[in-house]
Amino acid sequence: MKKIIVLFLCLSLIACSSNTVKEVSDEAVFIEPNDPYSYVERLKEFTPREKNAADVQDNEEFDAFLDEYYLDILSEDYLNMHFSLEDYESLGLEKPEVTIGEINYDFVSQIEELEEVLNKLASFDFNSLSYRQQIDYEALEYSCLESMASLAYGKYPLLFDTGSSLHSNIITNFTEFVFRSEEDIEDYLVLVADIDRYLNDAIEFTKRQADEGIALQDYTLDETISYIDKFVAKVDDNELIVTFNEKIDEFEGLDEERKNELKAENERLVKEEVIASYNNVEEELLKLKGKSRLAADDAGAYEYDAGYGELVTYLRASDNSPLDELYEEVNSAMISLLTDLVLNSQDEEVYNEAIEFIFDPSSNDIINMDIYEMLEYLRTAISEDYPSIGDISYEVSLLDPSIAEDSILAYYLTAPHDNPDSNVIRINPNHLDTSSSLTYTTLAHEGFPGHLYQNAYYATVISHPIRLTQSFIGYTEGQAMFASIDAYNYLGLNSEEVASIVTFNDISFSYILEAIAEIGVNSYGWTKEELMEELELIAGLDEEMSQLLYETAVSGNSMLVPYGAGLAQFINLENSFIDSVDDYDKKEFRELILKNGPLPFVILEDVVNDYLEAR
Repeated sequence: MKKIIVLFLCLSLIACSSNTVKEVSDEAVFIEPNDPYSYVERLKEFTPREKNAADVQDNEEFDAFLDEYYLDILSEDYLNMHFSLEDYESLGLEKPEVTIGEINYDFVSQIEELEEVLNKLASFDFNSLSYRQQIDYEALEYSCLESMASLAYGKYPLLFDTGSSLHSNIITNFTEFVFRSEEDIEDYLVLVADIDRYLNDAIEFTKRQADEGIALQDYTLDETISYIDKFVAKVDDNELIVTFNEKIDEFEGLDEERKNELKAENERLVKEEVIASYNNVEEELLKLKGKSRLAADDAGAYEYDAGYGELVTYLRASDNSPLDELYEEVNSAMISLLTDLVLNSQDEEVYNEAIEFIFDPSSNDIINMDIYEMLEYLRTAISEDYPSIGDISYEVSLLDPSIAEDSILAYYLTAPHDNPDSNVIRINPNHLDTSSSLTYTTLAHEGFPGHLYQNAYYATVISHPIRLTQSFIGYTEGQAMFASIDAYNYLGLNSEEVASIVTFNDISFSYILEAIAEIGVNSYGWTKEELMEELELIAGLDEEMSQLLYETAVSGNSMLVPYGAGLAQFINLENSFIDSVDDYDKKEFRELILKNGPLPFVILEDVVNDYLEAR
């Protein structure tokens, strides 16, 4: 099994998150609720309500509430507004203070703000809402409960680990920053000058975590240091200088003298301040080696706090099922895949073709396409199985190797809410490989029928833009994984049975096993030995592979749960749908799971059941 890590970079704000500004001082301390687990319990207690028929009229007051809250979310934070809207003034919004953001220690006040949102939601009679508004209501309610539970354990997430990657996401915010006006350029330079302040605040937060034993394990810290080393090694050709100069050269309306002034100021800031700030981050992080309370036994999030370990899984899986049920869902998908593998492998012709492709994918013409050809091919190939999104435009390019983390294959940059036609995919050139199917599946995941397609389709069907501010990562990544599996059916293989075997080898098996390992280690608190026993029982894995999965589970903070558990949920949903109808239609099912936008699985399952009852 090969270890595959794909990160979807999403720059949109999670709905209900709070950006209350608090200045960091030497006396700053974590302000936490007395009973953080009570917020996990509230999340677990969420249950969809019985919904009205689709012909109930919209409640105008409810939509007005969503309108107001949507604008409040976007107006709180400059970067969020910049990436979310091209024309914020058309919505009557004023530009927020131009900063990268704030590190907030007061989790309780932020929880209280979210409680107010829930109280406002509760003031509406659920039965007075139309069906689509009821879905919006429940999605917002669930998102708030997720955010509250996250804030209750707000001191635990590690800012500089390979999952959150604050150090790399800052750089990405700047390389992807769009200059729509000269004012944007000036704001950009203000933001560059703010990097030092923000990184210092992040380091202070990190040091306070370390005082409580909440710190990166040494081998994870080494990965972060490696990224910083690559970034600071480039000076004159630093990506923040190169990309800025390219954008300035392309910007119309500035004379050469002004362009040169702007370039010189950015170069000065990068060389004198930004690189120095990253060097300081590295120096401070190195002082934290050996400070993690997990360092001795390589334990996962469970060892910080059992409640936090459980929460990590719920958040990453976008599911509030009891932990045992969620784990069984993942296991059930694995059993289904293994059953299909055994059945399909009994046909010698099918098996031989699959093995031939697995060992020599380069013999396939599509695998040998370049990234542009591949995306265009996929755009056309999916039309029989997916609803039409029209002629959507996109940009695809390679990342600079100095800012491309090894764990990142590619990312899709979410389009602005008011311009869904502005889509960007970045590819890590270090992972381009025509000798494997990795590039193909990566482009399917990020492009068609994955993230790019998802978001383009949502723009045509979404009920209210508030939904574009919500991030249910188990759904979004699970659906993109589900889409990647579909992509194997477009490779010209002789049958879906052949594609099923190839998919199992390339995607399904590894990601679902990763999810099993991460849930076990981080939420159940499994030791290395317990994980080995479970994996040997499930899949017959040897000690070496179990060790690898254990290390990934510990260091990644359940980073791969959205991919594996989300995929498992979609596999199980589709199997259940097939069992419930006499005339299964692939396109019908994919439209059903997509047409209401990203949802936690407890709501999506309810939507699917409503559809089946009315069918």
